[in-house]
Amino acid sequence: MLPGEVEKGAKKREMLGASKQLLLDNRDPNVLLSTKELVTLIGFRPKTIRRWVTQKLLNYIRVGNRLRFRLAAVELFLAQREVRK
Repeated sequence: MLPGEVEKGAKKREMLGASKQLLLDNRDPNVLLSTKELVTLIGFRPKTIRRWVTQKLLNYIRVGNRLRFRLAAVELFLAQREVRK
């Protein structure tokens, strides 16, 4: 891992709450992430995530007028789009 990548990872962990980070570290598949947390975690822009939701590509949970994403669903979504040679 490059030094810059280590710094980026540390910054991402700081941005997420300590309790949520603990759930992520323990790989709890039921942890719910906000759009902003998902952006921080996977590095895509909020507009991209909203587009995936609109196109019904990414599963989500609506809480009031907010979107929440289950970590397991996001991992599955990304794994299905992984290109292997």
